[in-house]
Amino acid sequence: MLAVVVDTPSPALSATAERVALARRFHNEAIGQTLTVRRRRAVRLLHLAGHTPMPAAVVFDDQTLS
Repeated sequence: MLAVVVDTPSPALSATAERVALARRFHNEAIGQTLTVRRRRAVRLLHLAGHTPMPAAVVFDDQTLS
């Protein structure tokens, strides 16, 4: 794992870190909803998900920059 130590993060870096954290949360929430739908009996019986692989969550270290 690559770690970068920053004494005083710039406002641009802090804003980017917030956007990445927000995007990750939206992505992981969408994955949770997708998995919930794909576990339903009708979806499995009618093969509505096709042959696509199950989605996976994105994992990042959520340390704050402050």
